[in-house]
Amino acid sequence: MRFPKLVLASHSPRRAQILKLLGISFRQITPLINEEIEERTSPANLVKNLSRLKAESISKKFPHELVLGVDTIVVLNRKIFGKPVNRKQAIRILKNLQGKTHTVYSGICLVHLQKKFIATTTEKTHVTFGELSAQFIYDYVQSGFADDKAGAYGIQDQGAIFVKKVNGCFYNVMGLPVHSLYNLIRCYEQRYQR
Repeated sequence: MRFPKLVLASHSPRRAQILKLLGISFRQITPLINEEIEERTSPANLVKNLSRLKAESISKKFPHELVLGVDTIVVLNRKIFGKPVNRKQAIRILKNLQGKTHTVYSGICLVHLQKKFIATTTEKTHVTFGELSAQFIYDYVQSGFADDKAGAYGIQDQGAIFVKKVNGCFYNVMGLPVHSLYNLIRCYEQRYQR
């Protein structure tokens, strides 16, 4: 299957890895937006709004291209966990998540400014962590794997050891739900490629 070329409004190597896996041609540009977490909005609306902000900020520079914005957060008992600000916080997050089920939310937005196209969607996946030793958590965080990841872990690296069960899209936990992206691309192509 052929996909349109994208501009990925993200610095995430995991999202780039997924797009490469799918055979989607893209270039990657980091959006400069405030990703402050607004606790008063629902998790689904938060990630939807942030993904749209990212896509729109880059589409202003590339109005003739299809821009993809994505945002991912982790939620446990209504508390939102974004990227840890430091390794001490990463350890606290992982200790909070262990032995419990949390929810990973991603918002996806496709924007083509010149064609006045904008489409957004959200995905959620439930992830259950097992119990782990404090030493393993410490070693994982010190390895750098927790840096710059929502919830302070990556399911595609040693963080897979934390995960006892996944209910929903695996790629959503990595940061880019593939089927949701496919549906947005289909929406774009149905409108403009025929």
